Amino acid sequence: MVGGLKMEGRIWIPKNVEKKEACPCGSEKTYEKCCLKKGLKYRNYGKNHEDKNILIEESECDREYRKITGVVLDTINKADMENGLSVSYGVESLKQLYGLYEDSISIFSKYSSCTKGCSQCCHMYVDLTAMEAEVIRKFVIENFTNEEIEKIMCRLEENKDLVPDYRELVGLEKMSDQLDSYWSKQIPCPFLNEEKECGIYQVRPVKCRTFMAFSKEENCTYEDNKSFRIETPMGNGLLIGADAISTNVKRFKDLKAEDKKTNLLALKKSIYHWFKDGFNNIDRSI
Repeated sequence: MVGGLKMEGRIWIPKNVEKKEACPCGSEKTYEKCCLKKGLKYRNYGKNHEDKNILIEESECDREYRKITGVVLDTINKADMENGLSVSYGVESLKQLYGLYEDSISIFSKYSSCTKGCSQCCHMYVDLTAMEAEVIRKFVIENFTNEEIEKIMCRLEENKDLVPDYRELVGLEKMSDQLDSYWSKQIPCPFLNEEKECGIYQVRPVKCRTFMAFSKEENCTYEDNKSFRIETPMGNGLLIGADAISTNVKRFKDLKAEDKKTNLLALKKSIYHWFKDGFNNIDRSI
C-alpha cells in the first residue's frame, strides 16, 4: 500500500476520486459539486515524481481504447479465414496501432518521469511478437547502413546466450525472479546507441512503448529498484492488438505459445532470438 493505493508488483492500482475531494479540474469546488455532476469519472493513480496526483478521466481512456480495439477488429475481419492477412497488411495495421497509441497516451505520459537518454529500462528483458519483429526488420534494412547492421549483429552474438529463451519463461510461476536476474546483468538492448538513445524508436516493441515510469529517475536503477508504473487501458489494447495481428498473418499464424496468465496466443521471443541469424528474415523456429 502506497499513498492509499494498492500495488501489484511495481504496478499501481488506481482508486476513485472521493466525492468530498477537490475537483481534479481545478475549479476549487468539491468533486461531487463539479465534474461528478457532469458525469465525469476521475481516477487517482497516485503521486508522480513531482508529487502531483495522476488524475485520469475514465471516459477519455475508454474512448482511446475503443479506437485501438476498433482498428484491431477491422483488421481481423479483413483476414481470410483460410489464408489470413498478408505480411504487408499486417505491417501497416501494426504501424496504425502504434500511431493511435502514441496519440492517446499523452493522457498519462504528461505525468511520467521518462526522459530521452535515461535508458534504464533498455536493460530489461523485452519479448515481442513475430509481427513486431518483422516491422523492426524492415526498418533496419531500409534505414541502417551495412556497418551499423554489423555492429548490431556483434552485440546480438555477444549476448545471445545470456538472454532467457521463451521456453524457459512460459508457465513459470515466478517469472519475475528470472527477469530480475536478467536485469541485474545490465545487458543493454542491441539497438541502444552510444548516446543512450533507441535506434529503432519509431518501431520499438509494444513492451517498450507501454513501459512508463512515474517515480523519480534515480528510483529506476536496478540497484534502487523503487520505480512504479501504471497499466493503461490503451497499453492493454495495444498489447492485445499486436498479438491478434501477428496470429492472423498467414506467415506467422502457426507461431503460437499461449500465455495462460493473459490468454494471449502469439509466440513472443526476445530481439536476440528473432534476429539471431541477421535481418534478412526473422527466425521462425519454435
